[in-house]
Amino acid sequence: MRRLLLGAACLSAIVAAWALANAVHGAERLAFARAGVALGLLLTAAVLHFKLRPRPNWGVKVGGTALSVSRPLKGEIPLAWSMVREVRRSNRRDSVVLWLTDDRRIVIGRHLFASPESFEAVARSLEEHGPQSPYDA
Repeated sequence: MRRLLLGAACLSAIVAAWALANAVHGAERLAFARAGVALGLLLTAAVLHFKLRPRPNWGVKVGGTALSVSRPLKGEIPLAWSMVREVRRSNRRDSVVLWLTDDRRIVIGRHLFASPESFEAVARSLEEHGPQSPYDA
């Protein structure tokens, strides 16, 4: 994802330079608008690339009385186990869904982890600590 954002930023920089060159020489009427849009895309891709960088202490931390889920764009979300109504695997088993008491849900996907083994370890820990689904047999 970060490589894709870096590529988008580079492509936006090229388009912005081309549009600014055309605007300076007066070749096109909408060259300044094209340059502004390209610079906006460049700024957006750069900010997202920065926000999605790997950070220390980032991810899911499971404790005895609480858990903490760090989101790339929203920051850390501390949750007490009393706020978690249900912990369930998705149908494809590549994510764990935390259903909260205020009818929100937090999806923890496999793609957020470095390896499938680390995801499985966190998923097992969440399933052990959290309340079980009332629909399980």
